[in-house]
Amino acid sequence: MSTGQGTDSTRPCTVEPSGAPAHPAPAPFERCESSPRGGEPMPAMFGGFSGGRGEFFGQDSLNGRAIYVRFVFSNITPTSFRFEQAFSADGGKTWEINWRAEFTRS
Repeated sequence: MSTGQGTDSTRPCTVEPSGAPAHPAPAPFERCESSPRGGEPMPAMFGGFSGGRGEFFGQDSLNGRAIYVRFVFSNITPTSFRFEQAFSADGGKTWEINWRAEFTRS
C-alpha cells in the first residue's frame, strides 16, 4: 500500500497497487491527484520513465464498468511533450486512445 498527496488537495490518497495491469515499470512512480469535482482522491496510477518515455497504469470505472487507464508521456524535450490517455476494458489486452495532446512551453 502506498500513500501520496493529491496535486489539487492536501488530502492523502491511499491505494493498493495489486490490481494494476502487468506491464513493466522501469522506475517506481506513483501519480496521485484529486478530482476537480469536489476534491475527492482519484485512483492512483503507477509506472515510470525510461528512454525518454513515461508510462503509467491504473484502474478506474467508466459507465459502471471497471477499466484500466494508461497515460503515456513521450517526445519529451525541455520545452514540450506529448500526452496520450487510453482505456482498456479487457484487462490491458487492447487499448482505446481517447485523448492526445501536445504541450508546449511558451
